[in-house]
Amino acid sequence: MVICKSCGAFMRFDPDSQRVKCDYCDTSLDPVEALVGKKSDKVSVPTGEEDTKTAADEYETVIYTCPQCGGEILWDDDTAATFCSYCGASAVTLEKRLDSVKRPEKVIPFVISKEKAVKSYTDTVKKAVFAPDYLRQDSTVSMFRGIYMPYWCYDISHEGRMNVKGSKTYRRGDYVHTEFYDIDAQVDAKSSGISFDASASFSDSLSSAIAPFHTQNSREFDEVFLSGFYADRCTVPARIYEEMAVNIAEDDISEKLQKSMGHYSLSLSKATGDGAFAGVMQTLCYFPVWFLAIRDKGGSHLSYAVVNGQTGKVAVDLPVDYKKYLLGSVLLSLPIIVILNLFVLLSPRTILVAGVVFAIISLIMLNKQLDQVYTRRMNFDDRGIVYKSMVMDEETAQREMSGTSSEKTFGTGTIALRDKKVKSDSFSFMGALIVIVYILFQCQELFESIPSGFKTTIFTIAVVFALLVFILRRMADKNRVQGKRVMYMPFSEKLPVMLKPALAVVAAAVVALINPVHDYFYYGTAIVSLLLVLFSFADLVKGHNELCLRKPPQMNKRGGDM
Repeated sequence: MVICKSCGAFMRFDPDSQRVKCDYCDTSLDPVEALVGKKSDKVSVPTGEEDTKTAADEYETVIYTCPQCGGEILWDDDTAATFCSYCGASAVTLEKRLDSVKRPEKVIPFVISKEKAVKSYTDTVKKAVFAPDYLRQDSTVSMFRGIYMPYWCYDISHEGRMNVKGSKTYRRGDYVHTEFYDIDAQVDAKSSGISFDASASFSDSLSSAIAPFHTQNSREFDEVFLSGFYADRCTVPARIYEEMAVNIAEDDISEKLQKSMGHYSLSLSKATGDGAFAGVMQTLCYFPVWFLAIRDKGGSHLSYAVVNGQTGKVAVDLPVDYKKYLLGSVLLSLPIIVILNLFVLLSPRTILVAGVVFAIISLIMLNKQLDQVYTRRMNFDDRGIVYKSMVMDEETAQREMSGTSSEKTFGTGTIALRDKKVKSDSFSFMGALIVIVYILFQCQELFESIPSGFKTTIFTIAVVFALLVFILRRMADKNRVQGKRVMYMPFSEKLPVMLKPALAVVAAAVVALINPVHDYFYYGTAIVSLLLVLFSFADLVKGHNELCLRKPPQMNKRGGDM
């Protein structure tokens, strides 16, 4: 807290002027001037060890805790906080206590003011025509809060010789030749500013959406930059993101080596030598974020909006209002129907094929979206939450966060999560259906010359093939190693949702096989298929809302949704 020497009021850091200002007497100071005369008293903190922490390692602040969700914010003002930043609860009295928290080494001061952050948010919401109206209300926008979020910044260096396995493939005549090489390279590479948020309260999906921060503009940390703003505490140790940071640095080195080596294909994962190992330095920093938690009308779900306090980049969870979606769909479909009637001859077979095309599109979209929903539902996209859920020994966690523990394991095993690019096996469900459609609609002349009994046999084989692929997929799900986290939804959970567009494709396939004389069979099947497609599009909207509307968090409390 910085006190104005002229009137004794509380001063705050002003992002526009980059000075500490008094709102009462207009006194302003450069942050360096505000540091003059500040005390640097030593603060003793019990750690369970013989040593103690000084003010160089920790600083004293007031911690406000929400009684509803357990979320914590740091604030050095005397006035009470009136609402929770993380669950949006406004009619609560936050519990406060004086405590010491880990001191960051660097800080990026706020550059974007609240007015600019609000404008970025409102401009984004205006473009979302299907967004609910409560996102635009003044009472919602007024709850924007400037929070310094803790981030781990990694500086990674590779120095020394590296032996890299390389290969070169080329064609000569009718043969493809592959040559393998051992390539020696002198590596002197440094990567700095690779950062990940260090708070389990701040979703990784939100922090990555407003990245990057320009760490070259950071300054030495002092509490003066927190004046007028809140802060979050570091709750995730540096090692959780260290492997990801090393991977990013190694990918960058691999890309540069690849360019310098021309047509050679390199395998950096098999590299040896002293240059193959990374030297990693972690720095705890505070980055500026404008944060907004928005409760829906029922109060049971939240959506978040965040603005990068340095660059102004905005990310907003934008759910879809069903009434606006239905109205917009009707208004959009009317001119499309008129245009199609004017320029396209809508024969029964054309309508049926259109229904199949839309069904396949919805299958592809649903397959991808369900993987995203499953990832979000199980918190696989947030390493901080995964870490919090795996920590069994709170005392060990506190020692690690204070830097006094060299342990790398918690509870029953080592936490070493690595991003795996798991490709969703969409062919397992859609490939067989696409093959069926292709055979039925592209090879009509062939089918006309085939006896009806043989047609039924071909259709039965295709269905059995599809079912076989489904069974193999389910068996693969069951045979996964227990505890090994995957990034896509088990097929047994996908099936009820994807069944609607799949039935639309099957219905069209059956009509194509029967090849009825009367057109009303085609029209009736087309109507049924399009209705199933509409229901599947409704499932897409529901999945989108599940990604945007989150359950209220329960942090540092038993049970809950995190």
